Amino acid sequence: MVATYAGSGTSATHTCTFDDGPSTHTVRARILDKDDGYNEYITIVEVNNVSPTASFAASSPVDEGSPISLALMNPSDPSSADTATGFTYVFDCGNGYGMASSANSATCTAMDNPAQLIKGKIV
Repeated sequence: MVATYAGSGTSATHTCTFDDGPSTHTVRARILDKDDGYNEYITIVEVNNVSPTASFAASSPVDEGSPISLALMNPSDPSSADTATGFTYVFDCGNGYGMASSANSATCTAMDNPAQLIKGKIV
């Protein structure tokens, strides 16, 4: 598409949105005068991948030997492409992350250890 003075806007700014990273895009801008003289500017924009986030919930306190309910709730990702594809989840009940699955919840058994570290993440 050819940019003309008559067909161009008057704003010196414009916003571009790129939905999914990591990716690289060439962006261009032109400044035109009334005689359709112009200068064009070109730059490369690198789009970073942003990790998804969620709220992490664990039942607490619990007695040793009792089940601990874990959940990653309200997952979100700035990329609608990633969100549409869906997420997988992994949980660590104190002995390493288990297998990833589409289930956003898990149950652990409380060990006889006051420093038991329980984790969950979206992958």
